[in-house]
Formats: sequence, structure tokens, C-alpha cells
Amino acid sequence: MRAALALPALLLSFACAAETPKVSFEEKLLATVPADHNTQRAATPGAPTFTASWSPDGKRAAWVGVGERTAFVVVDGKKGEEVSYAGGLVFSPDGKHVAWLSSYGGWAGTPEKWWVTLDGKKLGDFDLAGPPRFSPDSSQVAYFGNAGSKRAADGGIGGGKWFAVIGDKRGADFEATSAYIDPPWFRGAPVWSPDGKQLAYVRHPANYTESVVAGATTTEDYDAADQPVWSPDGRQAAWAAVKDNRWWVFLNGQKLGGESDHASVPVFSPDGKTLAWKASTNAGKQSVMVAGKRVGGEYDALGTPVFSPDGREVAFAANTGAPPNANPVVLYRGDDVHVTQGIWKAVVGGREGEAFERVESIVYAPNGKVVAYRARKDGRWLVVAGASKSDAFDEIGPPAFSPDGKKVAFGARKGLEIWWKVMPVK
Repeated sequence: MRAALALPALLLSFACAAETPKVSFEEKLLATVPADHNTQRAATPGAPTFTASWSPDGKRAAWVGVGERTAFVVVDGKKGEEVSYAGGLVFSPDGKHVAWLSSYGGWAGTPEKWWVTLDGKKLGDFDLAGPPRFSPDSSQVAYFGNAGSKRAADGGIGGGKWFAVIGDKRGADFEATSAYIDPPWFRGAPVWSPDGKQLAYVRHPANYTESVVAGATTTEDYDAADQPVWSPDGRQAAWAAVKDNRWWVFLNGQKLGGESDHASVPVFSPDGKTLAWKASTNAGKQSVMVAGKRVGGEYDALGTPVFSPDGREVAFAANTGAPPNANPVVLYRGDDVHVTQGIWKAVVGGREGEAFERVESIVYAPNGKVVAYRARKDGRWLVVAGASKSDAFDEIGPPAFSPDGKKVAFGARKGLEIWWKVMPVK
């Protein structure tokens, strides 16, 4: 695999310099959800069916509402059309655009169609599709589409030809199998390189084999592979894959570190010189690996490791008390799997923090001295930043530090009110 990679010609690039959004540190009520958007699911009585999302700059809010047989997306207070499914709601990095995945039909033999909506405009007309992901400069969305898939009698969907899509421009087919296998979007949307000129994803060249596409390069076939990631400069790609019944982490196609029973999606350090990942044994014990060496102890479940700004330290969420393999580091784990058993703690530089029901979205302050994260306690969510804790809310988005590290901002929902909250860091 080459050190520098280029996006295939059929998938046009629209790359510009990515802009870092200016996060608002002004607390504000962004929206109040109408009561009729809070329709209850029979399976979870008393629980709201909508999920809130916030733009990275904290200036906009959106949510998915669910009725008995329909779903809809509301952006800036404006309700979209009612469909069979709506999800994968995401704002662009600059906060100016919003996209999500929708479908209609599929019941009682009715035709089923899937598409991505971008700022209210439908993109594509597919038999199946995956959620969108914005390019770093916010100008484009990438996702997976499928032509020819069919719904089986048990409700599963499979077959057809898969392809990556940018906007409404379709790339080359990479699967033409009749097997009802897991679709590529189980690993998430295609991954943009930092400069927006390349995509990386997992493809199925044949039944029961997988390979990684990174820019113009396609790897050898593996028994299985997980979502690839780009280095900060976009010149390298890394991923976890199974070869000869053992998991390895690969950097530019070369094995890195030792083998393991399972390995997760790796993470690059800020300077791109070091990789961290989580590995586990068949007995279910997990540990964090940095440059192929174990850091810290063994746990029953782990979140994705995060590097400090200087790359000298890692932080991660760790669980003790979960049953074996409650959070297996196997396929389709580009994001953390939320284990509800046991207790979770943030582990920062080897130091364990307070116990919670869940710990997610760990982020370092710019100076690397403290971390912030969202945590669940007694069924409700709060933000922890250094020695500071927020009030409890029904939903909370990922926290973001101010440039001086003295404040954190985050989205929060309390009942039907959707807020952008600001908290000082002690």
C-alpha cells in the first residue's frame, strides 16, 4: 500500500481547506419540542422516542421524532416529511448543513426505497443505503448505496450491489453477492481523509471475504475487516483485520504490533506517529494497546482510546463487572458499544475516575491537563470536566472545551427543552 493515496476518479473530490467551527460559549435555549412529537413507543412506555442533535458550534438543534408507523426529522423547528425510517442525523463540521438517512415502504410487500436528505434535498434513490458523513470542509456528504437488494422473509435485507456515493455521484460497484450478509454501513459511513480528497471503507469482493479501500488502493482480501482510519496528514491509513483466524492492526497494509483474539478500530496520535487500539482475548478481557504495547490493566469492556494533545498520554472509558464479551472488540465497532452492565470509569493516564453507569465522549482540554466526558448516573446524563459536574439531563451531546480550557459547552435536553449549555471548569 502506498504512503500517499488518491481518490478514484469516479468519486470526484470537492476539497477545500477544512474550517474549525467556532464553538459558542453563550448558554441558550435552542428549541422546545412540541408535545405531539413526543409520541411513545409501545416497547418502551414512558420513554421519549426522539433523539436530539446539536451543530458543532452550538447554534442549531435538530431531532428525530417517531410516531406509531412513521418517523420525521425537525431542523431549526421545521418538521420534515413523514417517512418509514429516519436516522443517522448529522450536522456538517461548520454547522451550516444537516443530513440524514430516510426510507419509505417495505411493509406488506410494498416497494422500499432509501435516500439521504441534505438540507431538505433528496440524494439518490436506492434499494438500501447507509447514513451520511460530511467531508471536513462541509461541502459534501459520503455514504453507501445499494441497487438490487431484497428483503427476506425474516425481515433482513441483503444482496444487490453496493457502492460508495459522494453527493449523488455513484462510485464503482464493490459487491455483487446474493448472500444476506451484513451491509458495509454496519461499520459506519465511508471515512474522509483530512483534506477531503480520499475515502476509505470496507468492501466485499466476494462472499465471506473483505478488503479495505483507501483512496485509489485496495488491500488483499481478509477473513474480515473493520473500519479504516486516516492519519492526521492523510498520507497513511490503518485498520484492524482478521488474517489466518487472528486479528491484527495494519498500517498501510503492514502488520503492526502483535496478534490478538480481537482488535478494534485504531486511533492515530495527533502527530500521526503512534497508533492506539483496544484488544481482547476470547475470555473477554480487554486492554488498550499503544504502539503494540499494553497500557494499563485489563477490563471487562473498553471505549475507544483518546490521545492527549501532545500524544504522550491516553484516556479511555473502562468497565468492570460486565459479563464476558459484553462489549466484544469484533466487527462493526467503529464507535463504542454501550454496555449497561457493570460500572464505567474514565481512565486518564492510568488514573481511574469516579464510577458511573456509562462514560462516553472523552475529550482533552487544549492544554492536556484535564478531560471532559459525558456520564450517566441514575438513568440521567451529566458532563464531568475536571472537578466540575453539570446538572443532570435526559440527553447530552459531546462536550467541547473553550480555547483556554476554562469552560466546556455541550448540548442538553431536559424534557422537551433543547439547550446549549456552558459550564466553568474547576
